[in-house]
Amino acid sequence: RRTTIVSDLAWGYTIRAIQLLGPVSVKFFQWAATRRDIFPPNLCDRLSVLHDRGYPHSFSWTQKTLTEAFGDYQNKGLV
Repeated sequence: RRTTIVSDLAWGYTIRAIQLLGPVSVKFFQWAATRRDIFPPNLCDRLSVLHDRGYPHSFSWTQKTLTEAFGDYQNKGLV
């Protein structure tokens, strides 16, 4: 039982770290979660949470990120 708790905690940190790496990392691990022919099923099961239970971010974070990447993106017709 204690092993399960520690494992769940470690995987929670792992999933969070993957998400903090950015969308490309998330997409890669989403792909990995679907490849049971390459990766062990327990790894695929753990990574599958990235498909529909990711940590959401706010719209203000999205705006800030887009502004940092593209400048005044709203007036450049990127919206």
